[in-house]
Amino acid sequence: MLAPKLEVVSSNGNNSVYNSVKRFSLDGLSDLIRVLMESVDDALFELSDKVDNDRERNMYFEAMREIRLKPAFRAFCRRIERCYTYRAPL
Repeated sequence: MLAPKLEVVSSNGNNSVYNSVKRFSLDGLSDLIRVLMESVDDALFELSDKVDNDRERNMYFEAMREIRLKPAFRAFCRRIERCYTYRAPL
């Protein structure tokens, strides 16, 4: 995973530092959460290989399916972006 590059550029009177920090944090958080979710998916798959019965194996596969279909990181990133938009606390 590459770290996002923090650049401060002027943008017609807008707060360039604020915009750069916003972009840097949103890109960075998105990447970190994506990597986290991929790691969780891999861990669940490894755990599914270690169980002896189909019922438990299906439980892990169902959890993997939920993670893939309902990515929580999108909602989290939207919430963070709203905080920047309204400059409100989390």
